[in-house]
Amino acid sequence: MKVSHLKQVIEDMPNDAILFVAIFDKEEADEHATSNLNNESDFIFTAEQWEDIVEKMDRDEGIWDELMSSWRYYVEQKFDEVGKGNNDNSK
Repeated sequence: MKVSHLKQVIEDMPNDAILFVAIFDKEEADEHATSNLNNESDFIFTAEQWEDIVEKMDRDEGIWDELMSSWRYYVEQKFDEVGKGNNDNSK
């Protein structure tokens, strides 16, 4: 997703809305490659290579399945806590 698209998605949301967002940028990928895959020698992905990585992640059903599973787990856990009269949001 391009930043311009993200801005468009959230433009109507209030500034104090609370969201869960996972953001990975190319610099993080370059750093990971340099530090963990290239023996601390600089490694820079091209813009096209980074775009390919992002597109593959976006189409990876496993990522979305895991994300939705975690989301449902925490929503349902909090729902059960509230239903039992425990409204402690610190857990």
